Amino acid sequence: MALTAGGNKGIVSFFILFYLLIYVKNLGVLKSSVGGFAVIFIYAVSKGRTSLDAESINYLVESPFRRLFATQGVGFIGRIKMVAENKFNLQSDYNIKQQLYSEMYNMPLGTGSGPTHFLGDIYVGYGIILMWLAISFFY
Repeated sequence: MALTAGGNKGIVSFFILFYLLIYVKNLGVLKSSVGGFAVIFIYAVSKGRTSLDAESINYLVESPFRRLFATQGVGFIGRIKMVAENKFNLQSDYNIKQQLYSEMYNMPLGTGSGPTHFLGDIYVGYGIILMWLAISFFY
């Protein structure tokens, strides 16, 4: 619950994936395969990909890795850059993720979201000292 409080569910996905990898190792090949297909199916449905065309298959292969490894790291770097340039408006109707997305992709405010590990939002809202305290506490 603490990990999702900042709106980021990506880090929780890591825990779920690693748990499944360790847990299904003891189940055997057949049950492991069924569990793997179930995870892929749930992800596909949650993203609205219910057909088996080439575009959907490519999306299902590429999207989880991009979301878990690339997008969150870039989001944190973008937050650091925007704080250094004093570009965040914390009193805005648009949240930190929306402001970051607008800055990174040169899009109108409110059209997307730039996710990262929840510590990125702590850094923007409360500063580097509280971010390091949160890192010390959570890790």
